[in-house]
Amino acid sequence: GCPNESESHAESAVNIALNMILAASLIRTPKGDSVQIRAGVHSGPVVAGVVGLTMPRYCLFGKTVQIANLMESSGEPDKTQISEQTRKLLKASDYIFEKRPETIQHAGEEITTYFVRSSAADKDRKAKQTSALQKLVKDVQTDADFTLAA
Repeated sequence: GCPNESESHAESAVNIALNMILAASLIRTPKGDSVQIRAGVHSGPVVAGVVGLTMPRYCLFGKTVQIANLMESSGEPDKTQISEQTRKLLKASDYIFEKRPETIQHAGEEITTYFVRSSAADKDRKAKQTSALQKLVKDVQTDADFTLAA
């Protein structure tokens, strides 16, 4: 949805988050430990712009960004946490939602959250993504200090 509005922005953001977690799970550190990340997604209005002269960056600002940050920081390793607002924008048939027992507080507002993962019907897509990610990681691995999970 940024910089151009998109009806499928929530789906795109959640799919990117799920793919990032999948990609990270394929990597092992030099000590053999798995790489774990958390992801958080919230939907809403933002202010965006380019910041900086020497090293310009496209940045997003506002309450939506702060809540997305809370989704990530209060999540769990290898999981994508989303807000109720984002969940309402997703097709229930494409995802499995696990409602979190606790809510998150932001500026006096209680936010219901969910862990989300791809639906069981999405196994074929996940297998194709895993194969593509393994190839990508293998190509990058020659210049990096990590290994690919078996």
